[in-house]
Amino acid sequence: MKYYYFLFISLLLLGCSSNIAIIKNTKIEQETNLRKLDPDELDLAIHLNRSTVGNVFNSAEVVVINGYKILYHTGDDDIYIIKNDVVIAGVLSGGKGVTVYKNTPEAPSVGSEKIIYMTNFLHYSGNKYTFEDFGLDGVDVIYENNDSRSAQSFVSGKNCRTLVARVACCQDARGQFLDGYRFTDQNGWKPLSAETLLKNCRELNRKAQAKPE
Repeated sequence: MKYYYFLFISLLLLGCSSNIAIIKNTKIEQETNLRKLDPDELDLAIHLNRSTVGNVFNSAEVVVINGYKILYHTGDDDIYIIKNDVVIAGVLSGGKGVTVYKNTPEAPSVGSEKIIYMTNFLHYSGNKYTFEDFGLDGVDVIYENNDSRSAQSFVSGKNCRTLVARVACCQDARGQFLDGYRFTDQNGWKPLSAETLLKNCRELNRKAQAKPE
């Protein structure tokens, strides 16, 4: 599948030019602005992203066409498009989605600012907040970066507090956060009455009620 991407993107970038594509082995920090990070930050970025972003942080190959670079790792379908050492976009494995990156040195690290588009899913990660829309009835989750427990979960217009990822406690008719909901890609937000969840919602509600306005 990856080679079909290369064919399409190469034709797109090459156009009518007679420039010849150059293929070489490389490292991601040699081709991107990651090298502008100080050595400790670079080592940390590579270590953290090997398991989250993919093998391209271990070793990589690059195709150079008309000033654009297509970065990939043999055996993976993910590819990254680079211009002037800036990662501008990525194509997710199997063509499942597209990522557009902000011009920051850490791209395409997992925490970099970006927009991800997939079928029935839109993810925007900005400087402070992340927004997720699962194609239901508007934005479904908003949370402050590096603190997913502060997320606001939008469940059928209810006022909710996030308990853990994709699990929320929403206000009931009495204004207490005792209605449990869980999110799945197949069904969206659905009520969940598991005793463990109800127990945690009661504890979250107790803290919410005790917190001064």
